[in-house]
Amino acid sequence: MNRKTILLMLSGGVDSCYMLYYYLTQTDYPVHAHHISLRYQSEPRWEEEDRASRRIVEYCRHIRSFDYTESRCDIGFKHYAGRDSDTQLLMAAKVAPNLKGEIHLAIGWEKSDFELEVNRQRAKNKVTEKLWNALCESIDYPLGEHISRTILFPLIEMNISKGEMIAALPDELVEMTWSCRRPKKDESGLSQPCGECKPCQTLQTYRGKK
Repeated sequence: MNRKTILLMLSGGVDSCYMLYYYLTQTDYPVHAHHISLRYQSEPRWEEEDRASRRIVEYCRHIRSFDYTESRCDIGFKHYAGRDSDTQLLMAAKVAPNLKGEIHLAIGWEKSDFELEVNRQRAKNKVTEKLWNALCESIDYPLGEHISRTILFPLIEMNISKGEMIAALPDELVEMTWSCRRPKKDESGLSQPCGECKPCQTLQTYRGKK
């Protein structure tokens, strides 16, 4: 049997950073991290997320070796409809056939994501799982035969909160993450979190407790 390989979608935020740190420190599975530079006009934050992902990867390579790739997705419309996770699935279906082993896709959803009604309904109707299965089935035979149709949601299975993730991660690694959806430039041109969006407020709350 082929050895299990984790295909991990890295956004540059706390959740996916913790997921990468967990798989590297708590398992011996081969890991392939993939970051999508997701570019759309309504929330121009890709530069910060790209930079955060690369810094996280550089830090985590000192833990143990793993593979890393990037892709880019430009959304030229004013409004980006749908969920980022759908784009992650599409790109994962492009990456997975190139990897060795029994490929298992890991998505960094955590329990607070289900505060949104749209996410609860998607989970109830297994929209994400159905989309992943359809994408895998669309891969030319036999290139997709080693890809598991079951998506891993490790943070949901751990029932871990964002505060617990921040507490468990090294401080310097937490500081490398980026979660702000509306970054601002300071006088020197450096990006700063807006401090107003929900991810910013959530991180401020938990960082204050650490």
